[in-house]
Amino acid sequence: MQLKTTFILLTCLVLSVGLFNACEKDTFEEAIANAGGLDNNGGGNNGGDNGGEDGGENPTDSVSSSIYLDFKADGNSVSFDSANISAAIREPEQVGKGFYLMGTSADGKKALNLNISINGDDPVVGTYTNFVAADLSKMIAGTYINDASSSDGYATDPQDNKTFTIKITAVDTQNKIAKGTFSGKMTNAMSGNSVQITDGKFNVSYAQ
Repeated sequence: MQLKTTFILLTCLVLSVGLFNACEKDTFEEAIANAGGLDNNGGGNNGGDNGGEDGGENPTDSVSSSIYLDFKADGNSVSFDSANISAAIREPEQVGKGFYLMGTSADGKKALNLNISINGDDPVVGTYTNFVAADLSKMIAGTYINDASSSDGYATDPQDNKTFTIKITAVDTQNKIAKGTFSGKMTNAMSGNSVQITDGKFNVSYAQ
């Protein structure tokens, strides 16, 4: 129940321009679905090793078939099993098409959700930062639940400019694989406490 309540709150905060306004719109299941789901594993772990040659821009990195989502939260390492990593291109109501990436821990206590808006059918190599989201179609956002049992959750703040960065370093559009890095600050809207996300990296297959 606490995980459900925390995830609903964080999802609503991120998907609204007023980050600190409470809302009760989405169910936990809808929040998971908007993040790409947990049962499709981002379209499967069958990605190839084509090095992102179809990514639209010259990639600075190369993708692989290895699926991972790792980072540090205030210096503490967090790593999700490939079975608990999901990514997808989705178009939730009122938000616009986006690339959604989500991971959850095996015990269900930790969860990370990152998303960036996109214009086409695939993510594009480049650097994305959070900003004041006057246009929801350009929203870049993320949430992190450190401990669901204590409602210890955080979100990027669209009113705190460029405090979180997501870099897409390679995209293989043929096999639907994206690779990148992320880092920055997330804040708990209730307590005002923040967590620093560092050394974030991912290589995921994504569904459409």
